[in-house]
Amino acid sequence: MTGQPEIREEITRYEVNAMPAGAMDADQFALKVERWPDGSWTVGFRSTYVSVAGELFTGSTGKFSEEEALRLARELAPQIRVGGMTAAEYQVWARERVVGRG
Repeated sequence: MTGQPEIREEITRYEVNAMPAGAMDADQFALKVERWPDGSWTVGFRSTYVSVAGELFTGSTGKFSEEEALRLARELAPQIRVGGMTAAEYQVWARERVVGRG
């Protein structure tokens, strides 16, 4: 008799973002919080990671608990710059472009 396999679900990645869901270019501002095989969590933005000191840098990653990684990502999300603008600045810029076309 063949038994059914045990089905399990687990969270291995979060996306933390200061842009509203569905906003134009929101993916460009996304921080990735990912679980590693050893159970620790990292926070990354593009090709950079968050160090143990809580700063973005290129190099080996800081490893955190899930709770700490999410806290760091939430703190950093409003500071992320794309094209020289934070998410808040980008949203104002995008609105002004739309209004200017009307």
